[in-house]
Amino acid sequence: METPDRVDSLDVLRGFDMFWIIGGTELIIGTANLFGPDLAVPITDQLTHVEWIGFTFYDLIMPLFLFIVGAVMPFSLKKLQRESRDFKEVHNHIFYRFILLYILGFLVSGGLDNFEWTKISFFNNTLQAIGCAYLMAALAMLYCSKIIQGTLFILLLLTYWGIVQFVPGPDFPAGTLEPQRNIAIFVDRLLFGVHQQGSTYSWILSCLTFTATVLSGVFSGYWLAGKRQGWVKVCGLFFMGIFLVFIGWSWGKHSFPIIKHIWTSSMVLFSSGLCLLLCGFFYLFVDLWGIKKPFVFFRIIGLNGIFAYVIWNTFGVRIFPRLYSFIFHPIIQWNVFTGEFLVACCGFVSFWAVLFFLYKRKVFIRI
Repeated sequence: METPDRVDSLDVLRGFDMFWIIGGTELIIGTANLFGPDLAVPITDQLTHVEWIGFTFYDLIMPLFLFIVGAVMPFSLKKLQRESRDFKEVHNHIFYRFILLYILGFLVSGGLDNFEWTKISFFNNTLQAIGCAYLMAALAMLYCSKIIQGTLFILLLLTYWGIVQFVPGPDFPAGTLEPQRNIAIFVDRLLFGVHQQGSTYSWILSCLTFTATVLSGVFSGYWLAGKRQGWVKVCGLFFMGIFLVFIGWSWGKHSFPIIKHIWTSSMVLFSSGLCLLLCGFFYLFVDLWGIKKPFVFFRIIGLNGIFAYVIWNTFGVRIFPRLYSFIFHPIIQWNVFTGEFLVACCGFVSFWAVLFFLYKRKVFIRI
């Protein structure tokens, strides 16, 4: 029994993740607002990032992005190794993908919007985090056994925890976890200087835990690529998901808080557990039960996931809201919630139609 090159549920899961990034969030919030505050307030709270400590549904979007990148790697790297002539070609592909992801992340985050040297930020985007984590995870897959990879996953989490807990900054004691006073932000400021983006999000030290998140996806990919029965795969994903959620939540509550901004180790475990549960859910319906038609909506997005992310964040998020705000201006003046819903709905549908056009013509843009 050969390992398949793709698992349909992973494309659906990627599309589910991208849905919230390419206008789906605004669409759901706009819809909820039509039904009044009793529905709108709790939904909006879950579709808004927490300010610092804690976790909402919307905080899962970026970890899920990294998780899916890892989950497809056992399939994509095996296919690449099977089709490549030599080991050097595999290396070149890995480094090419890393560089391309970094450059795309730089462009998406507005790297060319401002040519003033002191205002350029060189590392502040999800794609750049994915690129770095992908590179380290891919090299681990090539050179380390699965046992060593699992050990590396644990060491990355413990190393990050140890640095944060026991290394002091110049003006704060070790273990400080305030938005602007923590070792992760200090490392970014130290290395980037004026090019640090100025927010509470960290990147350099967090590459340790970014990689751990991708590795959690890699282990899921190994599990899905195995020759075991489908029900065993589903049960394994659900069991491990619940286990990691519990461990991450416990660690976060009693010792090392769940903070997405600096990608703490407890956040990795907690979010990876949720990703496993979602992965198990979609695998159960799409691959095991073969219920695919209801999920085509997400699969259309997922098959061009990186393209959708880049184009929406570079052009779509600027063009569609302005265009439809102008078109529906009279309605917005009459009823702001109805107007915002129409703007969000038309913006999303317009972009989804582009992805549907590519899907029907079997154009899948991958890197």
